[in-house]
Amino acid sequence: MNLTITHQQGANLLLAEGTILEADFQLLADEIEKLPFTEDKYVLVDCASIRHLIKNNYGFSGYINNLLHLHAKKTSIILFGNNPQVLRLTKLLRLDHILYFAPTLDEAYTLLNKALIGRAAEATGEYA
Repeated sequence: MNLTITHQQGANLLLAEGTILEADFQLLADEIEKLPFTEDKYVLVDCASIRHLIKNNYGFSGYINNLLHLHAKKTSIILFGNNPQVLRLTKLLRLDHILYFAPTLDEAYTLLNKALIGRAAEATGEYA
């Protein structure tokens, strides 16, 4: 896994790209713990190799459990590069209201920017 941590528009962004193993989720959780509790946290997770990981390592339930563990740390999660099977399973589990999905990394950034703009507008009272 390649992990990039940046700070933009008052929020912390963790970008996890490549093959993400079960141990990598612990690294993500550790990095989230280091960030200030009062700042928003977003994790963009590359799911391009998820099918291989689910079949050969820790299964879909282990993958979802790790995502929920990150979410419990007050972190918004955007999954990009998903296949239709993963989307169907997460919707079936009713996780589509806490996990966000984007077909590509570019679209994940677009979704993130919309969230940041909405948060900024909410903070300034521009939207009622």
